[in-house]
Amino acid sequence: MHLHTRNVRTALKEMVQFFHDGELNRTEKFHRGINPVLTENSRNGKVLVIGQPVTVSYSNPTERVLWNQSRDANPFFHLYEALWMLAGRNDVAPLVYYNSRMADFSDNGTTLNGAYGYRWRRHINRITSLPAKLDQLELLANHLEDQPASRRAVLTMWNVEDDLLKVDSPECGGSKDVCCNLNVLFKLRHGPAVEDEEKYHPHTGTFYKRDKFLDMTVTNRSNDLLWGMLGANYVHFSILQEYMAARLGAGVGTYHHFSNNLHVYKERKDWDPGNLLAWERANPDQEEDDIKVPLVQDHTVFDTELRNFVDHHRQNQTVRLALNEPFLQDVAQPLAMAYHRWKLGEFVQAIDEAAECRDGAWRRAALEWFRRRWQRRLETGGWG
Repeated sequence: MHLHTRNVRTALKEMVQFFHDGELNRTEKFHRGINPVLTENSRNGKVLVIGQPVTVSYSNPTERVLWNQSRDANPFFHLYEALWMLAGRNDVAPLVYYNSRMADFSDNGTTLNGAYGYRWRRHINRITSLPAKLDQLELLANHLEDQPASRRAVLTMWNVEDDLLKVDSPECGGSKDVCCNLNVLFKLRHGPAVEDEEKYHPHTGTFYKRDKFLDMTVTNRSNDLLWGMLGANYVHFSILQEYMAARLGAGVGTYHHFSNNLHVYKERKDWDPGNLLAWERANPDQEEDDIKVPLVQDHTVFDTELRNFVDHHRQNQTVRLALNEPFLQDVAQPLAMAYHRWKLGEFVQAIDEAAECRDGAWRRAALEWFRRRWQRRLETGGWG
């Protein structure tokens, strides 16, 4: 099955509808030659699973923010985790601050075995003539700069020692956290200049039009639709793609995501296709009209400030960090400060901080998340 769609929100509408229709009409879909949506058992309860591998291709992957009320995604966690990942971290404590459930995935309470970013940027090397840890993103950027037509630009996550030998349950010597996403393939392609996508080049002080684009394919062994593919993973990998495109002076091309097992957890309260679809129908996608702040202006400055940002905002913080990169300064930091204020019980200040976010989609998602929790408090007396 292959879905071509615009962004995370259009994919949500189409894939939720497919799962919902497939569950209700298995026989009809089977006769039409489409593998039906099946019910299977899993480690975490019953799942609805599409009976064949699924590829979703996104034409506008930088439109990465979900604010569907029924899905109730946490934008502060999604953005911080993606930046934590890009910074090459594997410590679990910063993620627990934004999402307490992340502690459940750590084998030792300190680190995450399957942390993607750590493997991207601190790949353990066993070739004695090279450094003990290698930055795969740096190697790939250099490779594609030297050989832009290469078909060998593969970023690796899954490996034998940390995954294959740990696939058993923790009680049998395995891990709670082996990689779901296996590798990423990058491909530079050239095309006519896109006249409406001018970008400032900080090194020359001039504007140029993009005439090359970075496409990306993610291969995945098993994905939950709501929390994985269209949740955290979409943010993680679209940010990775935008970062690598900026390193190469390219535009962000198409993001292809292949999952060998795409499923939803049938018995979880967040699997509510009626409400998910009703909210999307009532709230047309206007993200293309929002102000967007590019992720990277100067990658050398960005890399340094990214590490500082992730460390500075890993827990309650009431002091702003001095930053020069526009995305970190004007998008990520206001959202982090807003979340800190919220955790401290400073609710008005939290909303004021979120309102300073310059990116329209992230700002809307943050304010909607606060609004829903405030409404729950009024209705139930608790945050929920």
